[in-house]
Amino acid sequence: MTGERNWSLDLIRALAVVEVLAVHFFSNIQYYEEPLAGTAMVAAAFLRPALMTCVPLFLLLSGYLCVGQTWSRDYYWRLGRVVSVYLLASAACLLFKAVAMEGSWNPLIWCREILNFNGAPYSWYIEMYLGLFLLIPFINAAWRGVDRAGRLALTASLVCMAILPSAANLSRYTDAQVQLVPGWWEKLYPLAYYCLGAWLREHPIRLRGPVLLGLAALCPVAGGALHLWRADGGAFGYLDITYWNGLLTAVAAVLVFSVLVQWRPRCPGWLRRSVTGLSRLSLTVYLVSWIPDQVIGALLVQRVPDIGRRLLWGLAAVPASLLVSVALAWCIQWPERLILWGLGRIRTRCARENNRRREAAK
Repeated sequence: MTGERNWSLDLIRALAVVEVLAVHFFSNIQYYEEPLAGTAMVAAAFLRPALMTCVPLFLLLSGYLCVGQTWSRDYYWRLGRVVSVYLLASAACLLFKAVAMEGSWNPLIWCREILNFNGAPYSWYIEMYLGLFLLIPFINAAWRGVDRAGRLALTASLVCMAILPSAANLSRYTDAQVQLVPGWWEKLYPLAYYCLGAWLREHPIRLRGPVLLGLAALCPVAGGALHLWRADGGAFGYLDITYWNGLLTAVAAVLVFSVLVQWRPRCPGWLRRSVTGLSRLSLTVYLVSWIPDQVIGALLVQRVPDIGRRLLWGLAAVPASLLVSVALAWCIQWPERLILWGLGRIRTRCARENNRRREAAK
């Protein structure tokens, strides 16, 4: 996208980061080990499906922004920022493990952890996104190669392959051994969200924001009710339908995305700058948030025995984790810029060499 920066897109990315931290908060305070009893636990059962739109929002935004990308040799240089952020965030997390958690100082173990995408424990997203990044120019070529009906068919096919099984295969929720659609392709959900984002750029949903938000709210309500029904007084259990590729999550994410992408609020300058700054640092913030999450989560588990009170502490814990993560990400951006500057020099040198070879070939 060119021209003035679209603050609505920054807002989507910033919201997704905050949701990620909130989802991690549930794991770090041992929410999933406790029975769903009490007002706070039940309320959280409805809140958690709403927060699960975080990863879909990131992927929808990728499709919305990147659908115009074409293949070129220069395209792969853009991986430099993703890889540099991952390496620096991994170094920060490994250093924290070594200092505060009796982790290893062995450089060979550090290399193994980084290569296994365990250096920064939240880096499964990097492993997934690297593959999506490599495919984007070719997905876009297929997208441009068909008409509107073909694009709809491609998007619908990916949705049916990757998202629909979460709701259609009844054996996951009931005693009925029924699989209505193939479930083998469910890990393709990043491609499904990418194409949904590309579709929404060309064909936005033309409904008023309050209507879209009202419809989106029905999804976590339904998801929370399903979790309470399946738990039957026990602990919160995993359900495909409210996971990243869950049908309820997908519908809610598309509706929320559609609201925010067309929202043009009047906000103070400081708020716009804060949202834009968080958006720019979002990937780094996400990766390094593991560090404050470990400290805050362990502190709450030790000092607050009641799970309901721990959940209430989330109102302070999630913002605190966000602030620390932003500070860490801000520090990391300086060596990141140095790495990117070096890569830029190498890229320029390679381009000059290629031009020299072309001229010599003539």
